[in-house]
Amino acid sequence: MPNKSSIESRNDVLYNTLVVDSKDILIQSLREWFMNDNIYTYREDEFGFPLLPPAELVDGTSTGREGIIWGETSTRIIITDDYRFKSRFFPAITVTDNGGSNYEISFNQELSCVKYKVEDIVREGKVVQRRVPSHALFAGSWKQNYAINIIAEDHPTRKRLKDIVAILLTNVLRNTLLERGIFVEKVNFGGDREDQVKNNYYYYSTINVDLYSEWRREIPITMLVEAISVSSGILSAALSPADVQVLRDCIAHHPLAAFYSSEQRDGTEGGNLFTTKTHAGTEAAWTSRPSCKEK
Repeated sequence: MPNKSSIESRNDVLYNTLVVDSKDILIQSLREWFMNDNIYTYREDEFGFPLLPPAELVDGTSTGREGIIWGETSTRIIITDDYRFKSRFFPAITVTDNGGSNYEISFNQELSCVKYKVEDIVREGKVVQRRVPSHALFAGSWKQNYAINIIAEDHPTRKRLKDIVAILLTNVLRNTLLERGIFVEKVNFGGDREDQVKNNYYYYSTINVDLYSEWRREIPITMLVEAISVSSGILSAALSPADVQVLRDCIAHHPLAAFYSSEQRDGTEGGNLFTTKTHAGTEAAWTSRPSCKEK
């Protein structure tokens, strides 16, 4: 069973920085910073898991490595999305998703933007270059909220980690997170609480962070084997008449064009930009991509 959906290839999603990516970016950025902390040093094994002594997980499986001593040769802090250990490995930082919503950046989701590519053509015996519209673009954004949960075995550790994580998200890691695709809009402080488990007390605190991220689709305007569902009414908002003519010319010179006779519909909403008639005379949507090489 594949561990990744085919939405990227089937629906031309270039990137979608939502729950999976945003949470991984937060966790990895915090881990990288704590790797160089002199007190709460984060260490991991060669597989990217926290370096721990042998321990049992809540699902009955085990993790860790023989010969590792907690607090000495092990990691000195756990940073993860879910605390799954039966043993006490504190302090710990967990990152949980509190939800979010989409945030439109324009009324038409940026369809007025078009991606171009350059192709070589022969004109009057000379090789010249021209720009060909290659993709119709859609773009938008997400607003998300994540809880950074701090768990410690004493008050001082909880307070220090709360201060550290707050300044990391507010300023120190700001550019790092931005380069990786998420923008920190706001950092909110939650209250503290204590829980008693048998004879032990655990000290909790939460920092909530509001994030802004983006998604983007690049839909091929013309395709060779697979049909596209971009209608002429939609494309008319993004392409100039000159661009449409370039596309028609590009398709007309495609090797497969001999099997088709292209004709344009009246441009009404819902019609395809290019329609063809097969050798049997039945009308069908054009399903071919010009042999244009991107440079």
